[in-house]
Formats: sequence, structure tokens, C-alpha cells
Amino acid sequence: MGINDASLVEVSGLVIEFEARSLTEIDYLTLETPEGQIYNLNVGKNLGKFTPSHIRQHMVHGELVEISYFRRDGENWLGSIQDFSLR
Repeated sequence: MGINDASLVEVSGLVIEFEARSLTEIDYLTLETPEGQIYNLNVGKNLGKFTPSHIRQHMVHGELVEISYFRRDGENWLGSIQDFSLR
């Protein structure tokens, strides 16, 4: 099953938890929006510059991220992650 842009949902918030598979791959992460909504996201891939240490830096400094995700088989899957920027 392919994923099109219409099926991606974008949100921003703080990463409050994550689990790393290796020094470069994230298994899952949990994001909390400023409104208190919690998103548990499966990742299971290398996120480029968003290494576990980069994500930990965001957590320590309280820096927001923007993510896009999609639903597959009743679960949320991370599509992309980037530094938060005001538009």
C-alpha cells in the first residue's frame, strides 16, 4: 500500500520519550503537543540528522519538532521529522 501526501498528518510538539535501536536508528518516539495531546509513533528507520543524541538534545533544551505521520494497521508511523520553525 502506498502513502500519498493527503494521508500525512502534521503536528508539532516536544519529544518526551524515545527508544533507539542503534546509534542511528529510532524504534519509536512519543510526542506531546502544547495542548497536551500525546502521539505514540513507530519509527523503525534512520532519521538522518535526527540521531538519538540529536533527539535527546531537543528533549533537554525543550526544543519543538514538527512531524508528519500516517496510520497503518491501526498504528501511527512517523513519516518525517524536522526542527520546528515559525511560518
